[in-house]
Amino acid sequence: MRLWLDDSRPAPPGWVHCQTVEAAKVLLETGKVEDLSLDHDLGVAKPTGLDLCRWMADTGHWPTNKPTLHTANKHGLLMMRGTIIKYGPY
Repeated sequence: MRLWLDDSRPAPPGWVHCQTVEAAKVLLETGKVEDLSLDHDLGVAKPTGLDLCRWMADTGHWPTNKPTLHTANKHGLLMMRGTIIKYGPY
């Protein structure tokens, strides 16, 4: 499965679209996510893509392939990238 986490941009064809971190967690827990593309900002006062990266680091529920990041938030991108590099199994 290819998982696209974003609250506003539509998912590319062939990707499953999640708008919240909670929905993404449910799918990652299945162990069937091969590809994951993350946005950082997911709405005011809502968990972010960084929160999902930290959860993956804590629980070990990573996609098969290294996640990609499509966020426009440069600080969020650096933080997510750092978490993936430091804690991911890639």
